[in-house]
Amino acid sequence: MAISSITEIFGTPKQPHYAASKAALGALVRSLAVDLARHDIQLNAIQPGWIVTDATAAALEHAPLNDAILRRTAARRWGRPEDFEGIAVYLASDTSRFHTGDSIRIDGGYSVFQTRRSPRAGEAERPGPHEHWPRSPQMASRSHTTGRRGRGTRLAS
Repeated sequence: MAISSITEIFGTPKQPHYAASKAALGALVRSLAVDLARHDIQLNAIQPGWIVTDATAAALEHAPLNDAILRRTAARRWGRPEDFEGIAVYLASDTSRFHTGDSIRIDGGYSVFQTRRSPRAGEAERPGPHEHWPRSPQMASRSHTTGRRGRGTRLAS
């Protein structure tokens, strides 16, 4: 079992070395899983999202970053180490004997949550599934096609 990170699938500002190492770890897990499966050895990875640890204490205390993380995390909270107990027991047990080469995300929905999506060509704009949640002024002014202020097509708020 390997501990990766959601940075395996997302770019990380100011930490390209960390993201690259986690992406490499994911590739290694998948490659070794193929090589070792015939010997009845399973190899999988866990991809934590934003978890409360000593290493993330500064991010948790930085209000703008913490707010952005909580807005994007569907569970609306940071993960805790105990959130991994069940998956770790499963992967270490004989129950997972046919489960190999996988990276399992435990991120409270961070990697799949979208507050709003841009309409596709020819499609009418429609409210996203989370339009009832209050939006900060910063989010209301963001471009929803590029995720950056001042670039791309702005949608009506």
